Amino acid sequence: DKLQQAVSLYQLVFGIDLSRDAAAISQLLADSILFRKEITQHIFRSRQKDYQNPFRAMVYAGKDEMDEVAGKLEDNSFILQEEKAFQRYRRTVQRLSQK
Repeated sequence: DKLQQAVSLYQLVFGIDLSRDAAAISQLLADSILFRKEITQHIFRSRQKDYQNPFRAMVYAGKDEMDEVAGKLEDNSFILQEEKAFQRYRRTVQRLSQK
């Protein structure tokens, strides 16, 4: 139902019938990968700001203590989870695009 609604809205807004335009579908899929990558990058930058926030850092004796207590940015489970999800999404869309 959601897919049908999205396709109908796309046709209404852009005047492109996706059921007859394989190139438009391919472009949308490629754009979706770029969009998902942007989201993943924004998640990283948002978490990175947390680690660079002087108010957050002031409760720790130094960066080493902060890394020990809060964990390192590069080991952040949410960032790693989102990166894996992006990679899975990209592979899925690429396989779909090949069909």
